[in-house]
Amino acid sequence: MKIKKGTGQDSRFEIYTPSSISAARGTRFRVSVDGEDVTRTEVLDGVVGVTGRGKEVVLDPGEGTWVKRGRSPVAPETLLLPPALKALAPLYQRLPVQFDLDPVEKAVSCRVILAKDPDMKDVVKEDVVKRGDPVPQAMLLDSRYYCQVLSINAAGLEGIPSRAVPFEVRINPLPPFIQRPLDGSEVKTDSVELEWLKVGDAASYQVQVSRQPDFKDFYKRVDGIKSNGQSIDLDGYGDYYFRVRSIAGDGFEGLWSDRVHFSFVAPPKSPSAEAPTMDEDSISLRWQDLGPGMSYQFQMAKDPVFTQLLIDKNTKQANITFDKPEDGGTYFVRIKAIDAEGYEGEFSPAQTFEIEKFPYIEAGVIATWLLGALLIIL
Repeated sequence: MKIKKGTGQDSRFEIYTPSSISAARGTRFRVSVDGEDVTRTEVLDGVVGVTGRGKEVVLDPGEGTWVKRGRSPVAPETLLLPPALKALAPLYQRLPVQFDLDPVEKAVSCRVILAKDPDMKDVVKEDVVKRGDPVPQAMLLDSRYYCQVLSINAAGLEGIPSRAVPFEVRINPLPPFIQRPLDGSEVKTDSVELEWLKVGDAASYQVQVSRQPDFKDFYKRVDGIKSNGQSIDLDGYGDYYFRVRSIAGDGFEGLWSDRVHFSFVAPPKSPSAEAPTMDEDSISLRWQDLGPGMSYQFQMAKDPVFTQLLIDKNTKQANITFDKPEDGGTYFVRIKAIDAEGYEGEFSPAQTFEIEKFPYIEAGVIATWLLGALLIIL
């Protein structure tokens, strides 16, 4: 009750219960009756007289009394101070709302009130919490709220209320759900496509890509993304971490999405080759075996830039045998590895081998030689 001060000595406000009468002039006080007809009166401001069985007890500010039906009021008791609020955050972006209390001495329980207004009239949740018990968690909609707490002693008298402490619940816009890349996936190009599901009340999105899982330093940050995807160029092989958050129309930044880890993997290394071996009809070449699932592309050409390809063959073996070229001269060969998913490495440096040329004699010289030989015979 909040009672305005009267102008006359006889003006007063009275509350009748089965066990007492509480009378006040210009004051703030509380009166409650439980199921056993016990009346409790607590005065916050002004003076209240409580009468039962013909006896009156006068309560000053910060005092209370209780009356059992058929008995007189007990002597005034000092109201307990409120408990301290512990870990009540100014902003909650995840539910439920959680906090704790540090009760004062002699308090057996505490009352916790959550309301939408600082006068604590629009109450949305109220709990009585026994000493040592956790404060019940609260699932609240996005809004501004106020929390007020007070102590309760063994007689059930409720103490001085704390000030209304404001806090805010802002869950929306929600963190986007990431569609790609998948967590733990491997990227084999120097550009990665990031994609997430749209969030209905998001005006834009912000992306961070980092080489560290804690995002203390980020590799790239992109703001003001209007679509639900973003392409990011990668400048080095190794591990990357990606997250995205929604930005509301008023600029409020939502929580970050779960972190996604992906790797930009290096292509297969170039296998080193042995010197080719030759016999009368064929040439054999062996190179480093890079393990299961690997295949190889072998090329032979007449020029060092491999524009005049003579052989271009894929094989799963780490060796190849081919016919010896008929024409003499210098030949160039190279090999590259390809993994099981088709990821191609670089060609190895070109190696060369020589095919000896047979001496060339012009037809006129041969004819002259044959004619001379014939004359000698004759």
